[in-house]
Amino acid sequence: MITKKNINYYKFNGELKLKNFISKSDVENLKKEYANYINNNVKSLRIGQDYNFLNNSGLPSSLHRLEKEKKTFFYKVANKKKNLKVAENLMQKKIRLHSIQFFMKNSSENLPTPKHQDNAYWSFQKGKGMSIWIALNPTGKKNGTMYYMQGSQNVNYPHKSSSNTPGSSLVVKKLKKKFKKKFYNLD
Repeated sequence: MITKKNINYYKFNGELKLKNFISKSDVENLKKEYANYINNNVKSLRIGQDYNFLNNSGLPSSLHRLEKEKKTFFYKVANKKKNLKVAENLMQKKIRLHSIQFFMKNSSENLPTPKHQDNAYWSFQKGKGMSIWIALNPTGKKNGTMYYMQGSQNVNYPHKSSSNTPGSSLVVKKLKKKFKKKFYNLD
């Protein structure tokens, strides 16, 4: 599934789109399990640590620390050997799962996530971590897809604290260099 060309692209740009990374049935099951998880667990979770709310919604805007929920479908999908192998091939080293999170956006209260580098949260040595984004709904520029600043993974930017976006407490205020923005339309 991963080619030398994929590895080189990923190293240079810091991002890579993989089609069919997980199956359509896994995507549908993730959506169902998310709904079940919210219905059964949100009352026992700690706000600000395990989840955050949108301003006027009864639904969480983000779920955190789901890697601790080893019996969930989320954990099973994240730990599939095939998925871990893809990450190991791209990183070219043995990896381990660090975190599972959900970020939910809706059209009536969509808060843009500020510019940040994920390693500001993870603090891996030499920035040697990888985030995998799996869109559970179609995304594109019109409805708020993520974009990547290609090559910015090679610069460790200082981050400042922010309370403007629940679930995104660290932001890069200003990029010192111009990077190309890479948007993806995902299905």
